[in-house]
Amino acid sequence: MEVSSTRKRQRRLRTKPVTITTTNSLFEQLWVRLLCLCCGVLVTVFVIYSSVQSSRAHAYFQTAKNGVVNFSRGDFSQQTQIINAAKQAIAIYPNKANYHDTLASLYEYLAISVINQQHKDKDSVMIQRQWLALAYSHYQTAAMWRPYWPVTHANMAMIKWRQNQIDEVLLAHLLRAHQLGAMKDEVHQLMVNIGSAFYLSQHPYFAEHQSLFVSHFANGLRNGSTRRYVKEHIRNMSLQSDVCAWLEQDETIQRLLKCVTESE
Repeated sequence: MEVSSTRKRQRRLRTKPVTITTTNSLFEQLWVRLLCLCCGVLVTVFVIYSSVQSSRAHAYFQTAKNGVVNFSRGDFSQQTQIINAAKQAIAIYPNKANYHDTLASLYEYLAISVINQQHKDKDSVMIQRQWLALAYSHYQTAAMWRPYWPVTHANMAMIKWRQNQIDEVLLAHLLRAHQLGAMKDEVHQLMVNIGSAFYLSQHPYFAEHQSLFVSHFANGLRNGSTRRYVKEHIRNMSLQSDVCAWLEQDETIQRLLKCVTESE
């Protein structure tokens, strides 16, 4: 009886055999490995393509930048090539503000070359207007992508001035350029040019914003990089006595413009 009960206890305690099943891990499955391989290839191709496009855009942009220098010197011999390079750079990266700024500058210089012609026919005037419109359009796009760059707003104000559109839009560009870059060289030059034109033509905008324009005369004269430009502009426009009167309390300006002679 004892043997029988012992055997019964052993049978009760005997565990069932454990069956271990093995499965391949997720990354060992063929379709997953193929998918990962395809993703890796696509990423590599995308990186290479992006690098090539970036290099192409940079090369086009450098050609366009060099073109701005040539245009500013009156050299338009490679006009088509330079304009196309600027357009190609924008085609690759349409959201680059400096690309649009550069193309706008090129169009503006082309328009200035027509403006400076002594004898213009109707076709030339039409081309000039088209170039100014294109320049303004690209400056607008540049301002959309880089809204806080004062030089773009200054350039848009100058385009409006060249188009003889003296209106609230022009004034808004002037005020925005001043707000964003009151001490920028380009803003000083813009304000001195347009401010003196407003003054000489007795436009009400000068009286309304005289302190703003006068401040740019003063700061432009104090600034070593714009002093020569402002002094030459004052001399060419015969404004020395007027500027001296506006800034009679500013000893630095009085000395720079020689408003008071030693005998006085």
